Amino acid sequence: ALHRRDADGDAAAAAALGLWSDVAGAKFDVKTKASDECKTVASALAAALSAAVTPADAASADPEALRALGRGGHAVVKRAFSWTAHDVAAVVAIAKTAPTGLDQVAAFVAALSVATARGKRPATLGAEALLAA
Repeated sequence: ALHRRDADGDAAAAAALGLWSDVAGAKFDVKTKASDECKTVASALAAALSAAVTPADAASADPEALRALGRGGHAVVKRAFSWTAHDVAAVVAIAKTAPTGLDQVAAFVAALSVATARGKRPATLGAEALLAA
């Protein structure tokens, strides 16, 4: 059976990867750019950020705080390469329901980055743990 690519989905995922790359000031490797898990997580985090942050919020935000958010998001997206579909779904679900405002998105991404750096899987983390900050 032929698998038809979703051009709109691919463009959105590329834009999401570009956003995290720009905010972090770091590029993604080819493996990350090709990974469906990484693209899905990048898109979910980018959607949470766009839903929670107005252009005025972004313009008045502390540049170092934005850079820290970008580094955390970049790290999380790269780690998604080794996650299961269940892990990815957990991140997507939490990102859809939770953060409102730049500070909450940054706290969510930071908590996710710290937890996954310690080898924890997103599917084993509760939303409460990631949104408590």
